[in-house]
Amino acid sequence: MISANINPDLLIWARKAMGFEIEETAKKIPVKTDVLEKWESGEKKPTINQLRKIANVYKRSLAVFFLSKSPPVPKISNDFRLLPESIEKKLSPRILTEIRLCNRKREIALELAKMTDLKIENELSIAHLDDDIEKLAQRERDFINIDIQTQFNLKDVYTALKLWKNVFETKGILVFQSTGIPVSDMRGYSYFDKEYPFIIINSNDTPNARIFSLFHEYCHLLLRNGGICDMYEPMQKGNIYHSELEIFCNRFAAAFLIPKNKLMDESIVKANSNPNKWSDDSIQKLSHKYKVSREVIIRRLTTLNRATIECYREKHTQYSEEAKRLETSNKEIIVPQYRKAMSRNGEMYTSLVIESFREKKINMSDVADYLGIRLKHLPRIESEIMNTKLSSSGPFD
Repeated sequence: MISANINPDLLIWARKAMGFEIEETAKKIPVKTDVLEKWESGEKKPTINQLRKIANVYKRSLAVFFLSKSPPVPKISNDFRLLPESIEKKLSPRILTEIRLCNRKREIALELAKMTDLKIENELSIAHLDDDIEKLAQRERDFINIDIQTQFNLKDVYTALKLWKNVFETKGILVFQSTGIPVSDMRGYSYFDKEYPFIIINSNDTPNARIFSLFHEYCHLLLRNGGICDMYEPMQKGNIYHSELEIFCNRFAAAFLIPKNKLMDESIVKANSNPNKWSDDSIQKLSHKYKVSREVIIRRLTTLNRATIECYREKHTQYSEEAKRLETSNKEIIVPQYRKAMSRNGEMYTSLVIESFREKKINMSDVADYLGIRLKHLPRIESEIMNTKLSSSGPFD
């Protein structure tokens, strides 16, 4: 058997980058723990076949293990949107792999944009934790340039999600969607840079939760800061998840999606004289109108002193139990591979790759690699991108 003359330091680097302990890695390859330890120390070398298994576990190419030194690891912020019970959870290898993949996509997007002389700097302004949230939300709504009536007129939450993703991308923010990661592990992540910042949302999440995650992460980009996030913000002091940064981002997202003056002027809100009692029908109507979850509606009403904390807690418990029942009863929806690829990569990144291919800047093999697809899906993706551009209007022009 031919041994692979690799750099053993790269084995340690790749394992730690995935967040694996040596014992669990040995089981995944699979080999005995002492064998892996000898490979990492350089005492022994794996065979080429064994190296292929190692590369598969670490999600790396074979070539990387022959480098003289480890490649630089992109900085990973701790800006995650997680469920409350998962705040202290160690980042899973799947999350680390997803972040690395999205960092690579960003680097590819930068190279392709430079080859085609596209503008890559965003125009995002800066926010501070002492800003007035209502004024900040209005400032950003003016910048994004989507009026509230357009939001009301959207067909459903899926249409709203598509709108908001496209709007962010027109502002120079790459929007990706993760796959295969439980919502309990990650709801959202963001990375700021003057050139192509990006946001990751979880495709396993509900569409209205993804919308909220988009704006929560957008606020993190404005703040140029990160932090572990909690969508279900406890309305009490002293909670370990009750950080100033996360409260600010949650309330910004709610203020943007549900402007105070519009909500307070709603006939449903004016008619309710008992802040300790909100009917499911009233909350559902507001949820449908603003294209947000019922949880966000009742939290916003609580923040504006139109609902009590007790009412919020009661509704939060109810919605959480309903969500758990729905999760166990949901059937898996079969989605075509080309649509999965477009959803995962985002329209902005996908368009950059397709346009670069059309201009002969890259070849078909590059397209398959950059989009993570088989070439047979390329014609359908090209068609979808073209149809989207032809049918776009308003903010998509």
